Amino acid sequence: MASDETILSVYLDNRLRFLNLATRIVGSRTKAEDIVQDAFVNVSQAVSSGTTVISPLPYFIQIVRRLSLDHMRSGKVRFEETYTEQVLAALSVDYRTPEDSSLSRSQLAVIASVLDTLPKRTRLAFEMQRFGGYKLREIAEVLDISIGRAAQLIADAFRECKYALDEEKCRTQKDSLP
Repeated sequence: MASDETILSVYLDNRLRFLNLATRIVGSRTKAEDIVQDAFVNVSQAVSSGTTVISPLPYFIQIVRRLSLDHMRSGKVRFEETYTEQVLAALSVDYRTPEDSSLSRSQLAVIASVLDTLPKRTRLAFEMQRFGGYKLREIAEVLDISIGRAAQLIADAFRECKYALDEEKCRTQKDSLP
């Protein structure tokens, strides 16, 4: 039976592992932090209320996984508007200057090259959601995966696009320096 000290020790020793697990599921380190904190509170309350926890590490992992999946299912996954979001939204806008048009084409080329490197399912899920307007439920049905997995695939693709666009932006800014 685990005591409060044992629970705290397991939590502190494996916190990074829990964070990585939650991040892989929800696609956001910030949300993963919240989920891991909630898991600690849930486990602590369970032990305080008399729940017998024989193996605290697997119990923690199960709680983190379930909270992460619950988070995904509840529709709380929202991408904050970032540079990447702005780029993706701007792809369909008519441009008034040749510079804007050129910038858009180069950003589109970066996104296209990233999508070409992604696994087929990840690319398809991302394209269905971002360009096709499909809902997570519909993507999950088409790809025969869970809704949480569909959201994870989209988050993975989004993260790769963001990384590539951020790299391109840094490279462009360095090139424009005197």
